[in-house]
Amino acid sequence: MKHSSKGFTLMEMLIVVTIIGILSAIIIPRLFTSTTSAKKSAREAERQTINSQIELFYFIEGVYPDGTASNETSSDYISAAWEDCAIETAQACVNKYWPEIIPSSDPLNCPWTWDTTTRRIPEGNSLGDASGNGC
Repeated sequence: MKHSSKGFTLMEMLIVVTIIGILSAIIIPRLFTSTTSAKKSAREAERQTINSQIELFYFIEGVYPDGTASNETSSDYISAAWEDCAIETAQACVNKYWPEIIPSSDPLNCPWTWDTTTRRIPEGNSLGDASGNGC
């Protein structure tokens, strides 16, 4: 009488588990690296957009949106005087430069801060530690 087995041997199971372990050791770190890289790229694009809108405001209105008399020491461009327009007032003026909403934090959920001397959001602003995590 012939004995037929319909299962996997222990050796076959060990080989499959080893292969899965090796593949996951290669793939998982790359997944986290590409996520952080994408957030940094999105953050840089948003920083350039904000700086562009600051320049547009200066070009059209003749002053920077920081309300140089009242908010000169403020490092928060969100509380800047975006409504100090020559023609429009209040929310209509803000909507002219930010149709949806003034971005308050970057893709890493860190608040934007700007340099009151250059009136720009500097490169590397609010990236936190060297890995790009934190504020």
